[in-house]
Amino acid sequence: MSYPDSPFHTNSIFYVFLEPYLNPYTKQYQKIITFSEIPTGPISEMITTLRPRKLSEFQNPNTYPDCKYVLCRYPPNHNYSKLQHEGFYMGPGDIPALMSYLVTNGYTIMPELTKLVLKTNAIENKQLVLVGKREP
Repeated sequence: MSYPDSPFHTNSIFYVFLEPYLNPYTKQYQKIITFSEIPTGPISEMITTLRPRKLSEFQNPNTYPDCKYVLCRYPPNHNYSKLQHEGFYMGPGDIPALMSYLVTNGYTIMPELTKLVLKTNAIENKQLVLVGKREP
């Protein structure tokens, strides 16, 4: 839920996660890179929204998220941006390339904040990769 009038509403800091995803075409589970929200700047062109399917029939639909912000290998309007394409979404093996992209494009990776969030166990059902920011 978004509260744009709140003084706490900002997308300068974002979390990057690895999350399980059931690919409906391959019928295989894969881990994909997701964002807590769409950050400002050039990475926003590489993120698409995804309404995920339940991972289990026992999953409560009331607690299931409406959408995820998923990192694509190519911009969503690129020729290879088809879900059936094997490498459509970026995954665990792409983390070094993502970190390089973020640093090269003016984002800051925040290791101390990442450690703090990991220590507090504030994130459920996701694997936190990093916390980053982009100055407005």
